[in-house]
Amino acid sequence: MRFHEQIELPKLAWVASHNLSSGETIVYHGSAVERGNDWLVEGVWDGEFPSADFHKSAHFFGSGIRMDDNAVHFVTSAALVDRLIYYFCHGKLVVSNSLVAIMAFTGARLDPHHDYRTESFTILEGLKKYNREYCIIHPEIKCFYQIYSQNILVKNGEISFYVKLKKSSIDSFDTYLTLITQTLDRIRRNSQSKERKFGITGFTTMSSGYDSTAVSCLARKIGVQKCFTSHKSNSILPTWLSPNAAVDDGGSAAKILGYDVQYMNSNNPSEDELFFLGASCAGPELIYYSLSRHISNSGQVGLLFTGYHGDVIWDTKLKPKETGDDLIRGDTSGFNLSEIRLNSGFIHVAVPFLFACNIKEILKITLSESMHQWRLFNDYDRPIARRIVESSGIPRTSFGFRKKGVTKYYNYPRNITLRRQYFDFLKREHGISSFYVYAYDALINYPTIILMGIFYKLGLGKLIDKNWRSGLGFSRKMFVWAANLLTDTMAGKLNWPQRR
Repeated sequence: MRFHEQIELPKLAWVASHNLSSGETIVYHGSAVERGNDWLVEGVWDGEFPSADFHKSAHFFGSGIRMDDNAVHFVTSAALVDRLIYYFCHGKLVVSNSLVAIMAFTGARLDPHHDYRTESFTILEGLKKYNREYCIIHPEIKCFYQIYSQNILVKNGEISFYVKLKKSSIDSFDTYLTLITQTLDRIRRNSQSKERKFGITGFTTMSSGYDSTAVSCLARKIGVQKCFTSHKSNSILPTWLSPNAAVDDGGSAAKILGYDVQYMNSNNPSEDELFFLGASCAGPELIYYSLSRHISNSGQVGLLFTGYHGDVIWDTKLKPKETGDDLIRGDTSGFNLSEIRLNSGFIHVAVPFLFACNIKEILKITLSESMHQWRLFNDYDRPIARRIVESSGIPRTSFGFRKKGVTKYYNYPRNITLRRQYFDFLKREHGISSFYVYAYDALINYPTIILMGIFYKLGLGKLIDKNWRSGLGFSRKMFVWAANLLTDTMAGKLNWPQRR
């Protein structure tokens, strides 16, 4: 395995080219990845760091490459908030943890006239049914492929895939909590290994809801000290008019746990906004902008613990298909951090994915009589999370009474310079003027959001497919524009020796 550090690549990004005939692997990578003679990793797992056995772990977060027993393993995260992108061409398998980086490597571009909702939301069909094909424009490469929660294995020139998920024996809340706590402690020890070249600092996020609050309680027990929260939810209603809907502040609960609380904001974003927009056409999670800047400026790699997937794994009202032997998400939240995390330098640990393949057993615990003390028997009821939080000393009245969120769909960049460039793109490629976009925002977008709020208030939220909301295609168009702009910028700066 041969390595080429590319300082212009995002800190944790990598692109690997494996020759299927010779077995040679050439890896181009950013400045903050860890590597040995036969491995490269930007991640953490529940094993000893010096052994670099992350390819064997079912509880690995991040991505990496491992040579073992004359085979090469390209390793994905256990959480469906990250993926690998790959393709075959000229007798080579090329794999990357970044859509933008692999496009810059190949010269490929996204098609401005293709609807990327399929690629962006296909993972919601589950690991067994999602579509791996990813549409691109390139003279030689038909398409890219995306892969989640499976490793790619190359041995003797043959390519195969294998599942990393492993079921455990979980028969009670105490067993489940012990398994999660022990796994997180092993991940903590892995992240703090003296064998690492780059220091890692833990962070967590917290809202007034269940999932992030429960995760923050667990993260505090393994020594995480800094917590990020947001004053407001994504509601367009002002705080004074509807505090129950507009306020999503987890600061008071975080202080009870002893966290150093920092408030997130997306004010005056730099051109890093492109990394939020260029991951998919789902809602950009720009509220994490100040968090990403904090980690980027810290000089260390961040380890971000979040509650993504808690809405499924800990809920009392799971659909039958969600309790099968597949891993099915309820939405794509968290995924749009997949490019900004590589650029800012943080590893995303979505804690509810731990033991998520045991969802049948976990639901049985959720609905058991022993959990009745922590049930609210309403539309927002997650007793496992509530028990974790209340047992950590946070009062029942402080959290978990209304489902909220911080992801906001919008139709043009918040950065002024990027906004002008985007409007030029819309005019050039689609004949759409900036006036039309502004008018749509005022006359259609905001009234629609208000109507959706009314539907949720009336208990009709299930009639709204929030994952496919993208308003006349502006979110889709903004994604294509952002990814292609990042690709062009990156390709112009990078040197790819022996790319072919």
